[in-house]
Amino acid sequence: MVTLVPKDYRTDEGLVHLMGKLKVDGIKIGQQIDCTSIGRRLEDFPDLVEEHNNTVRALEEVLVKYLKDGKMAAKRPTAKIGSTLGLAGTKVDAIDHHARKVKELRDKIETKRADIDALIRRDRNARKAKKQIKPHGENYGFVTFKTIAEAHRIARAHRGRLKELGGAELSLAPPSRDLVSALFCITNAWPLADEDLPLQPPRSGKT
Repeated sequence: MVTLVPKDYRTDEGLVHLMGKLKVDGIKIGQQIDCTSIGRRLEDFPDLVEEHNNTVRALEEVLVKYLKDGKMAAKRPTAKIGSTLGLAGTKVDAIDHHARKVKELRDKIETKRADIDALIRRDRNARKAKKQIKPHGENYGFVTFKTIAEAHRIARAHRGRLKELGGAELSLAPPSRDLVSALFCITNAWPLADEDLPLQPPRSGKT
C-alpha cells in the first residue's frame, strides 16, 4: 500500500512510474510489478455493499423459517419497519420487504459500478492513445507484485516515507478482507451475484 502519493502520480499509470523509481539490491523493481490501482473516491459504495449483504442474509433467514423442512408455513413471516425500540412502526410482509430492498440496493450498486468503470475505461483509453491524463485519484493506492515474497522483500527494504517517492509512504497492505476490492485492479467486468459482494482481490502479493 502506498500513501501520501504526490499529486502528479495519482493515476494507475502514475503509480507504476512512481514505484519504478525504487531499487532493491541496486535493481529497479518495475519488472516485479503485476498491476497498480490508485485509490478512487467511492463515496458510499462500501456502505451499499455491506447493506446489500446484510439484507440478503436477512432475506435468507426469513425464507429458511418460512420453508422449514421443505414445507411452507401457514403464515408468511412479517417484519416491523419504521419502529423505534420496537414501538409503533408498520407491519409488512418480511419476504417482500427484504426482496424489494435487495433489488433497490443492487440497482444503486450497479450505478456506482458503472461510474467507476467509466472512469477506469477513460484512463485506459487515454493511455492507449498516449494522451496526458490529469491526475484525479486519491492520495493512496495499491501495488500488486508478482509474488507475495517479492512484496514483503520490497516492503522491508523501503518501509516508511521515502524521499525518492516524493514523500510517499510504503507499507504492506491490510488483509484483503478489510478492503473493498474495487480499490485493487478492477476489471471491466463486475459480476453482481450475491457471492461476489463484496468483491475479493486476487491472491497475489500486494503492497
